[in-house]
Amino acid sequence: MSMPRDEVVEYLKSIDQHLTTVVQMLDLSLLSSKESLLSNALSVIGDSCKRAEVYLATDGVRGASQIAEIAAMKPSNVSAEQRILQEAGLVEPDHPLGSGYVYTKVRSYELLGLPERLRSLFGLGR
Repeated sequence: MSMPRDEVVEYLKSIDQHLTTVVQMLDLSLLSSKESLLSNALSVIGDSCKRAEVYLATDGVRGASQIAEIAAMKPSNVSAEQRILQEAGLVEPDHPLGSGYVYTKVRSYELLGLPERLRSLFGLGR
């Protein structure tokens, strides 16, 4: 049994309104925890310019070999840094590539400005 088109449209509008409310609540929650989240992220990066470079180059497109070229590192060291960043919740696997994964940044840290903060702290360009 199918719903009439008007009912479906109203139901979808209702879902959209609820989703908008949930997103707004999550944004407020994220912003209220901004300094704590950034502080934790920065403690994971520590004083490691290489880890900051790996984080910044992690984009959901480049694999460890490509990031290694950018950061002048061995691919195995890039993979090790990405595992540390993943364990800390700063990056996540996006899709498999060869025997590893291509990682992407966790969106909330981008929204909080972590990439800009790292560029500033370590004097790294875009």
